[in-house]
Amino acid sequence: MIWRKVSGHLLFSEKSEGAYLLMVEYIQVYTRVESSEEGTALAQAIVEARLAAAVSVIGPVHTFSRYDIGVEVSEEWQLVIKTARNLYPELERHIRSSHSYENPEIIVTPVLGGSHDYLDWVGSQLNSDSQVLEDER
Repeated sequence: MIWRKVSGHLLFSEKSEGAYLLMVEYIQVYTRVESSEEGTALAQAIVEARLAAAVSVIGPVHTFSRYDIGVEVSEEWQLVIKTARNLYPELERHIRSSHSYENPEIIVTPVLGGSHDYLDWVGSQLNSDSQVLEDER
């Protein structure tokens, strides 16, 4: 367990599949794919599996990446995945097994606040195992 100070609050984090997650209920996960079709298919599969309440597919975006041979510019589509923190390990496995990239970008950001009604909706759409007990909030 690692303690961190975020926005004046002392929070702890846990390690999951090589990533540290703040102890918050909801997160947004970002990944990029090669095509609109791949993004649509991945987004639909994630939502159908109830690993996320919603996925936005944004693009095209232009990505500038540094590699040993220099800077590469590519056209990609970014997915913004709205989910619960405790679903992250399963979501990451799903992304890795479905993704066309050998080493896909998978970035997690905590949702530190938001519309109570929206976040309740997010929770209601997720895998039933992801429900947080009321006294844990």
